[in-house]
Amino acid sequence: MKHPTRKGLVLAMLPPLVGLASFYSLAVHLHFSLGYWPDWNEGKEISPALILHEKIQTWWIAVVGLASVYLWPVAMVVCAAAPKARWFLIYLAIFTLTTLVCFGLGLLAPGPFLRWWGY
Repeated sequence: MKHPTRKGLVLAMLPPLVGLASFYSLAVHLHFSLGYWPDWNEGKEISPALILHEKIQTWWIAVVGLASVYLWPVAMVVCAAAPKARWFLIYLAIFTLTTLVCFGLGLLAPGPFLRWWGY
């Protein structure tokens, strides 16, 4: 059985961590751009740069979420069934744990931002 590499562990954690960093950078961008937390349906004063940031964030979360829901189970079954691929299970577990932790940390964002973003 192969031992996990530092590079592999970092790559497994990277997608959810990038999503979390982008999520909180969007919160900072929103608050600094407007100077306040907008209502969830307010969009009149939002700059094109902020809209682009929000679209990129939404896309990233969707990709990581869809990968977690659809690709992860298939990868888990394949790796568990193939003895030569079982070494990869640690990376799937690290990805899963990091995704869950990042989701939980995302819920700690300010309430008005969460309502605006659609939580």
